[in-house]
Amino acid sequence: MEGTATLTVDRTSSPAKVEFKGQQYKARWIVPPPPVKDDAPCYQARFAQVDESVRGPVHLSDGSQLENPPTGDETVTTIEMFMVNAYARVTGLRCFPNLQSVSLIKQPFRKMEGFHAATHLQDLWLVETNISAIEGLDACRQLRRLYLNSNKITKIRNLDGLLLLHTLWLSDNCITKLEGLETNVSLKQLWLGQNQIEHIGDALKNNVELEDINLSGNLVGSFRELLGLTTLPKLQTLCLQDLMFGPNPLCQLCNYQTYLLYHLQQVSTLDGVKVFDDQKQLAEATYMKKKMYYNMRIKT
Repeated sequence: MEGTATLTVDRTSSPAKVEFKGQQYKARWIVPPPPVKDDAPCYQARFAQVDESVRGPVHLSDGSQLENPPTGDETVTTIEMFMVNAYARVTGLRCFPNLQSVSLIKQPFRKMEGFHAATHLQDLWLVETNISAIEGLDACRQLRRLYLNSNKITKIRNLDGLLLLHTLWLSDNCITKLEGLETNVSLKQLWLGQNQIEHIGDALKNNVELEDINLSGNLVGSFRELLGLTTLPKLQTLCLQDLMFGPNPLCQLCNYQTYLLYHLQQVSTLDGVKVFDDQKQLAEATYMKKKMYYNMRIKT
């Protein structure tokens, strides 16, 4: 991928030789090197870990270590690591001052750190890691998209300074309360499927730009909770039950769809299914009939 830091390591020499952007560096193995496949003398490896000191060692995902690492590279805009399971700490991002996208998937690190120098970061994927708290993003003022699904996060917090954030994924975590999004007024997509949220309330009253919300597989059990979404004029897609995360308890209630379509006329896609105008009209007529019926029952 263009803009991604790549090194070529020659394993047949001792110490190993590492070439980065046309320059040669010495390397040594801190664990036994992986076996050579198909007798290939070289292989490609993306940066796995860079020490915070530019003069310090660069650790690669395969266990090698650069003794004389290259200095910062302003041309690198993207760093990706998928399912290597070797990135124990997020360090050294300051070596790449123009990073715009970082993707670390299925890594063992437990803390969000090392992003203080990533001032140009726009996309951040930290998925299937061991992080339990959102932190360390104060300097990432340009962040637009933040994907933190499938972690161990318990609270939505420390996002106050991300005023440009428009996409936030927090599905498959351990969140119990919808909170901490008051200042994220640019938010358009919010995915919180498979958490432990019971109440919506007015937690999203400031997020009037929201267009897409997924709360599937949570613990919302009352129609009353949906009234907090009536203040979102641009809401088009709402998902309270889907095939991946399952339903909320209120989805099993009688008249679920009727109640929702009556109160949320702006929604055009509900639970992954397109909603047509005649369905909204039918929902409105049904709701008004039931309301009149129950009013008459009360009077008599």
